[in-house]
Amino acid sequence: MDADWNTIEDDPLVGIEREDLPVPKTVVVNLVDPGLCKTELSKDAPPPLRQHILELQAKGGRTAEVGSRTLLHGAVAGKESHGALLQSCEISEWPSSDLDNG
Repeated sequence: MDADWNTIEDDPLVGIEREDLPVPKTVVVNLVDPGLCKTELSKDAPPPLRQHILELQAKGGRTAEVGSRTLLHGAVAGKESHGALLQSCEISEWPSSDLDNG
């Protein structure tokens, strides 16, 4: 389906010239972990797995709102978060693994 130029032309974002947009000097890449959130993402999981997830959510799951704060933190975090793991709106240490010693 082709875009209708008359509809696109009326979009206020189309009027922004490329030169007017800020050009970032650096790119920050980080990994965010919102934690276990009480959502319906597991609704189509097999029943035993879904039951296990529901039990975990009941014991320590966060609301989706609380979990989303870490996602927002990752989007607005500064250069200090580059290459970092972000959990609970804080820069965290990367977990160690057996692969680190091999």
